[in-house]
Parts: sequence; structure tokens; C-alpha cells
Amino acid sequence: QHERGVQAQYDTAEKRAFYAQVMGDGTSNIHFGKWDDDIDVTQEGAYGKASDAMTDYMFALATDLLAQNSSTLSYVDLGSGTGGAAIRLLSAHPSLTATCLNLCEAQNATAQQDAVAAGVADRFTVRTGSYDQAQALLLPENN
Repeated sequence: QHERGVQAQYDTAEKRAFYAQVMGDGTSNIHFGKWDDDIDVTQEGAYGKASDAMTDYMFALATDLLAQNSSTLSYVDLGSGTGGAAIRLLSAHPSLTATCLNLCEAQNATAQQDAVAAGVADRFTVRTGSYDQAQALLLPENN
């Protein structure tokens, strides 16, 4: 029942259009933002810029904590939506690979199309499933 509720919330064209409008610039990256001084909240696209800033900030923190170069990392996004964060990171880090897990088939199809359009599809994988299925769907020994 919970999974159906999530799908109803995110996996319709109307809901995706709503979130793109709320973000102000058609972005598909709808998680929390990092509001730096250079983001003017009154400007169109401010929410999308703050989401991108959060993606970049969290990735930098992760690579710093691991004391590794991003060329040795694989990125996993649970509840990836349309893959906006993964595609952004793949575009910025040419040797990175990304695997996304998301419940919503329409969002996953959009993510795959966006990865192709961004030229990162060869390093991008999206799987349809829930958090409960993450281990079976994402670990290499299970694929």
C-alpha cells in the first residue's frame, strides 16, 4: 500500500510537471537544497539551483570522508526519482558510475532518456524496486 502511495505521488505526468514548475526551471532534482549566498530566492530556478548545490556539496563531503578520488567511486541513489542528481554527478565526474533505485516506472524511463540525452547512459543504471529490494537489486553478486 505504501509503495502504491509513493507511485501515485510521483509517477504521473501531472505530478512531475508540478515539481518541475515548483523548482522553477524544469529541473528533476527535487530534494532539499543548500542555500548559499549566491542563490537569490526571488529568481526563477532558485530551488533547482539549491538542489544542485546540495547534490554537489554532499558528493564533495562523501569523497572527502572517503579520502578517495571520485574516479574510484560508484554512486547509488535510493529513491532517485528521474535521476537528476545521478546524471548531474555523472556529467561532472567522467569516470563515476551511478546506479539508481526507484519505485516509479515512468520516472525511471525519464531518467534513462535523460541519461542518454546527457551522454552518460553508458555509466548509468536504473532499477525499478523498493528499498526493501535494494540488496537483491543493487549488490553485484546478485546481478
